[in-house]
This record gives sequence, C-alpha cells and structure tokens, in this order.
Amino acid sequence: DRQREAVELFFFQGLSQGDIARRLGVSQQMVHKHLHGDRRNGRVVGGAIPRLRKILEPHYRRLDDSSRPPRQDDERQ
Repeated sequence: DRQREAVELFFFQGLSQGDIARRLGVSQQMVHKHLHGDRRNGRVVGGAIPRLRKILEPHYRRLDDSSRPPRQDDERQ
C-alpha cells in the first residue's frame, strides 16, 4: 500500500517527502500523514513512524542497556 511505499522510500532510499509525493502521485501533505499520522480529536491517528517507535522501543532499551558497562556494586571491605 502507499503508506508502506512511503516509509520504504523515506527510510531506505532517503527521499524527501516532496520527492516521495511526486513519485507516488500524491500531495506532500498525504505523505506527511502516511509517515507521521493525522491529529483528530486531539489524538494522532495512523502514521507509520509513531507505530514503529512503539513497536521498536523495547528493542532500543535493550540495546541501550547492553552498550553500558556492567554496574559494579559498592562492596564494603
């Protein structure tokens, strides 16, 4: 679908929203909505980037934790 195509062009090919819009034959505003969502009744609806963040957040936390040096407990002698 167009949202998936917009995400692939944005992340994997590094195209701008304007370039994606021209390639897909839609407005730049539509590309922005595909990527970031649309605000309705004070909530963001749709959008691939917010959904990807939510899905990938636990993985980023694990990577952050694994890249830190291990804690050394303060052992009193």
